[in-house]
Amino acid sequence: MKRVEPVVLKNVCMGLLILAVGLASVACNSGRPNNAPSKKEPASYVLPSEFFLKPTVARGPEGEVYIEGTTNLPDGLIFNVDVIPPIGREPKPADYLRGDLSLDRGVVTVRSGKFRSPGLMVWSPNPHFDSGYPVETGNSKYIRVPFPPGKKRVHFTASFISSDPAFGGQTSEVYKLIGNGGKRLTGPLFKQTDSDVLDSDKELDYLQLVELPPLTPEAEAINLVKRAVLTVPGYGKSSTDIGQNVEYNMKGYALLAKTPNFHPEGKGWSARLTGDRTYAVSFDFITDDEEGEHQAVWSANLATRKVNYVNIAAKYMSWTPNY
Repeated sequence: MKRVEPVVLKNVCMGLLILAVGLASVACNSGRPNNAPSKKEPASYVLPSEFFLKPTVARGPEGEVYIEGTTNLPDGLIFNVDVIPPIGREPKPADYLRGDLSLDRGVVTVRSGKFRSPGLMVWSPNPHFDSGYPVETGNSKYIRVPFPPGKKRVHFTASFISSDPAFGGQTSEVYKLIGNGGKRLTGPLFKQTDSDVLDSDKELDYLQLVELPPLTPEAEAINLVKRAVLTVPGYGKSSTDIGQNVEYNMKGYALLAKTPNFHPEGKGWSARLTGDRTYAVSFDFITDDEEGEHQAVWSANLATRKVNYVNIAAKYMSWTPNY
């Protein structure tokens, strides 16, 4: 038998040790994904040299307008969106206020480089308004109606001097990026609030021309029903239109002492084609009694402009007394 030299024996032992370490390493890593991506921290926002707002327009089921789009303004920034005529006077604060509520101005917040306004409509004088009739019972001086199709301007505005969101203010995180008063913001989207000083605060003031699409037939049918004033046998002609009647009932007022309170249900208004230019227009709501979910249904003919109630819930919603 040949004698194993000490050097050879030492090399064999070292090789076995390396092999054991390698097998242990493979065993420890066997539970890990082969191609597990490495985690990356989100890139911190850097103010761009040029800002943009790119709006698009969409219609909702009742004809309301949604202004949505993309921007490179920082996430969390809050701004106002208004739809105004393409030519004419600039909007004033009084244009947005009817009582205590503004319905043709949308407040939006930038999220992941995107924004979307609430549904916007136009305040229009109510042709059935009666100054001697209590406003709280559905007799509004102004009513919401859809914007007509055609070219309109979208007006983007924002102030950067307040930290109260109720007054259009920005969060402290946004101010860290744009500076107090928006002083770090540059480009044509912004203007100085004091043009005669070098260190003026900034404000967002940007106009963009857009094309509002036509109403869908379903939205046209819904608005035909909402603006209809019906006569109910045994009660007479309603003092307000169906839309006002529904709004009044959804405020939780009961016309009769034993009548349960009504509340809007998530679906709201909808319409479906039932014949030649004839639609079944529905409004879903709930009541506080055991019956729960309800649906009021009217028939609307877009050719004849005729509206009729179909079920008892719609009949109830089609009349409001003048008292």
